[in-house]
Amino acid sequence: MHTITNIQNQANPFVLLKCEIRDFDNLFYPSDVRDKLSANIVRGKWCPTTESFFKIAASTWHFPYYFGENWDAFDECINDLEWVKPSNYIFAISDINKLFNEEDDEHLDTLFMLLNEAHKSWTTGENQRIAGDSTSEHIDFTVWLHMEKDVTPNKHLQRIIEDKQITIIEPGSLSGVASV
Repeated sequence: MHTITNIQNQANPFVLLKCEIRDFDNLFYPSDVRDKLSANIVRGKWCPTTESFFKIAASTWHFPYYFGENWDAFDECINDLEWVKPSNYIFAISDINKLFNEEDDEHLDTLFMLLNEAHKSWTTGENQRIAGDSTSEHIDFTVWLHMEKDVTPNKHLQRIIEDKQITIIEPGSLSGVASV
């Protein structure tokens, strides 16, 4: 049985949950979960382009008004998050198979690279030190991906799953995931 705690405490920041979208969404809504972490879902089906991704990510994560809607600005914001309650962060992407489906594969590679770097910076405390907060507790930054259980990833996404050694959680092992 998987829990938010044991999924978040993995060395690999990425996990792919193959389940119905409502089950994925429901993982983040119990009040005991929301009190202990900041989790926001970027809807992959609404982000066929990088332009739409930047708009949805900025809205979902409440990026500052000056967010430049490019990869450098995304990297800066995801490694700052001073406007979000300090806690453990889950950057969730539903329907990952639909993300950037009108773009070149390089954008998906860039996103995974930046999210992996953010994970390293948050979990090592580098981001807290940069912000001048060296006394704060350890902060996890994980990335939860969603795909419907009957969907097969395209070749490029499958390569990323294999290269990043992404843990895949199938239906049936989700009971109790929302327990913290």
